[in-house]
Amino acid sequence: MSEVYVALDKKLDDKPVVIKILSAALVENSYARQHFDQEVEAMLRIKNARVVDVSDRGQLPDGRPYIVMQYVDGESLRSQIQNEGMDLGHAASILKQVGAALEHIHHNGVFHRDVKPENIMLRHGNDEVVLIDFGIARVMDSVVALSTVGGASAGTIAYMSPEQLRGETVGAESDIYSMAVVAYEMITGRRPFSPNSHAQMLDLQREGVRAK
Repeated sequence: MSEVYVALDKKLDDKPVVIKILSAALVENSYARQHFDQEVEAMLRIKNARVVDVSDRGQLPDGRPYIVMQYVDGESLRSQIQNEGMDLGHAASILKQVGAALEHIHHNGVFHRDVKPENIMLRHGNDEVVLIDFGIARVMDSVVALSTVGGASAGTIAYMSPEQLRGETVGAESDIYSMAVVAYEMITGRRPFSPNSHAQMLDLQREGVRAK
């Protein structure tokens, strides 16, 4: 839905920042613009060291909205997951931080809905967690629009909870489920399920994890 760039803030001594711009193909799409605005609302509501920070927003001459966010000097959790799994102590340190970040955003009425290794950044040098990408987050009591409701399934299939797959209204427990899938993958080096479709994923969930 968006284009993402690394840029330099000329007003702040060329400080690196990330700029996210709504895709030109969606500039007239009211649903996409609503989600873009709600992403900004979510991040402004949940100021926390473990959540990506937004510093500015605006609109380009062609009408596309943009947001300016902090640049995280690090890499995604995906890059650290090995085929044989991660060291348990290292995994526990990361998961504790992810859990704290989720607890904070849930307390502020935001549900991420896309918790996965690609959206968990680890700072270079200390592996501090920063949760990113609130593009499909559910925001309670939103001032932008009605809170995200059920009826549409959004997220990354392999990490989605059963209720999320069914298009039902999701809450904190859905993010916690996704975090558990991430934990399984961190420790074992593989996901508990490898579905090809929403329907297959629901079937696999009903059957249960085969490799304990």
